[in-house]
Amino acid sequence: SLRSMSSATVRLSLTRSHDLEAGDTIRIHGAALRAGTFACAEVFSEELRRTVSHCVEALASPAGLVVISVVSATDLILGLALNANELASLDLSVAMWSATSRELFRGLVAGRQSVGVHTICWGR
Repeated sequence: SLRSMSSATVRLSLTRSHDLEAGDTIRIHGAALRAGTFACAEVFSEELRRTVSHCVEALASPAGLVVISVVSATDLILGLALNANELASLDLSVAMWSATSRELFRGLVAGRQSVGVHTICWGR
């Protein structure tokens, strides 16, 4: 479920542990609008050739949503600017989330004799 926390953040409550940290990003897939709600208007986009809603598009942003803070093993604060009425318009009954974080490592050095492709693995 989603609850508005401020003008730029929402609290996401999940049904299972997330194992995320502040600064991670997530993507939400499968969100839709509840029938009969009007806080999030739908319009047909000629460019995308489909019906879109600013609420669903904000939630499913290709860039992902930044985890601002971790409240508990199942609750997160996300950087998302939707008000309480807009959040209530969303149907998350079949929505899923996935972690999309990428980490950049600077200063990695390979010896002069190193050639080919190298895989780097890390864990938390």
